[in-house]
Amino acid sequence: MADAGFTITTDAKRLARALEEAPKALRKEWRSFLLDVAATFKRRIQTEQLVGRPGLKKRSGMLARSVKSKVSGKELSDMEMRAWMGGDLAPYGHVHQTGMTIHPKNARWLAIPARENRTASGVARNPSPRGMDLRFVPINAGLALLVRKTRVKGRGGRKGAAMFVLKRSVTIPKRLRFFEEWREMKTYVDRRATVALVFPDAAATC
Repeated sequence: MADAGFTITTDAKRLARALEEAPKALRKEWRSFLLDVAATFKRRIQTEQLVGRPGLKKRSGMLARSVKSKVSGKELSDMEMRAWMGGDLAPYGHVHQTGMTIHPKNARWLAIPARENRTASGVARNPSPRGMDLRFVPINAGLALLVRKTRVKGRGGRKGAAMFVLKRSVTIPKRLRFFEEWREMKTYVDRRATVALVFPDAAATC
């Protein structure tokens, strides 16, 4: 009676070609993974933290547009993903992440645009009191107003309208969770990395 069995043979050429192409395929999948993670993180910051409470209500949209991500490097050893916000578009971005008490540098007061000096979305119509015909109105030792001396056309143009609130300092609380958002993405990142490296064909559907 013949034995039951099977034989495994190796196609040396196919194996060699697969091993030769493996690093290239791995680099491609890892870069695709990093690009996906960067896009997901950026989207979560923009759609979950910059739309109101909790977080910040969008006004000019500059902070949302300042959220950037970048994947650099060509080899696995130097490939990395970087995410940041602020920069030249919104240099104050870090303040909302950490919180800060702001004091005037070369003046006695901080000039904060008052309600009548802001658009419906909260953007200052006149960001600075320089060049405006305003009168100083003290309230107490740490608070004062700058009001219009004369009437002008437009919203907030009435005589006596408060254009700026003056304060000795302003404390801005922490409103954003940039780094916390990344830590909360860890489970997604770990799962996505495994799929990208072990099952590359399924990575796009995760």
